Amino acid sequence: MTTTTHEVALFEETDGWKFILVWIDYEDIETFEEDFSEDEWQVAIEQHPFVQSRSLPVVIAFEDENGEPRLFGPEDYVNAITEEFDWDAIVWGYSLTLEWDEGDEDE
Repeated sequence: MTTTTHEVALFEETDGWKFILVWIDYEDIETFEEDFSEDEWQVAIEQHPFVQSRSLPVVIAFEDENGEPRLFGPEDYVNAITEEFDWDAIVWGYSLTLEWDEGDEDE
């Protein structure tokens, strides 16, 4: 069993935007890119108890090789996060640890 730990921010905007933002470091993506697709990352995150207990949409920020986020999630939320989004001001108040079963190596 392999684990990865990721920073999480919980947004509960007064204008109605409520969502969970999860940051996936490039190192994790690079390490597991042959084993896990973006869809599998999404499923694993959405099934995590932290996410399940809040029943909020999830936006995943996959860090690219330049340190920039590539967003994955509900289109309306992804589109709402514009270039003016202040990534440096985000309060990453939580962390989320995923457990990965790498399965049978002989398959």
